[in-house]
Amino acid sequence: MNASRSAVRDQSGAVLSSRTVHFRYASGDDAERILELRRAPSRAGMLSATPDDVGAQQRWLAEYRRRHADGLEHYFLIANSSGAGIGTARVHDVTQSSCWWGSWVVDAGSPIGVSLESYVMINFFMFEVLKVHEAHFRVRRANLPVLRFHDSMGSRRATELDDEIQYLADAAWYAGFRRKHDAHFAMIKCSKDLGL
Repeated sequence: MNASRSAVRDQSGAVLSSRTVHFRYASGDDAERILELRRAPSRAGMLSATPDDVGAQQRWLAEYRRRHADGLEHYFLIANSSGAGIGTARVHDVTQSSCWWGSWVVDAGSPIGVSLESYVMINFFMFEVLKVHEAHFRVRRANLPVLRFHDSMGSRRATELDDEIQYLADAAWYAGFRRKHDAHFAMIKCSKDLGL
């Protein structure tokens, strides 16, 4: 992993960082921002139901911290160079060989490159930090822009259900994806504070 000169790399709490964004573990203090991101009108029906209740979100985050401590889940706030939360990504049901990921939200007002950069980072985390062999994820059929994005990345549609598409990314897919986007991967810095 190469280091590059970027203020993002030195953000407090960053466990993964790249050129313009960093990932840090979500905490109860992020509950309000997470709700704003998840409940944006453009995401209606695209994510699992989220009550409009900051207290409920804080309780969910407290429960998540227990799953994180057991190594089963990682929930990241995606932040920009000023530290503002501009998205989320979650890796869950982690085993020695596989995981699921989702809750990938990027604020609509973010620069266009944030989606690709955060996508590269979450895949780096799963395949090179957790060292899984397979990563599964699902997308609602109605979420056409996200389906197009994943298809354009070469992700394999594993199961097509009435309301969602389930994808599978394996180690062979990741190797090709990494070669194709090597310049993005070269900018990733991984902190020792990942707690793994």
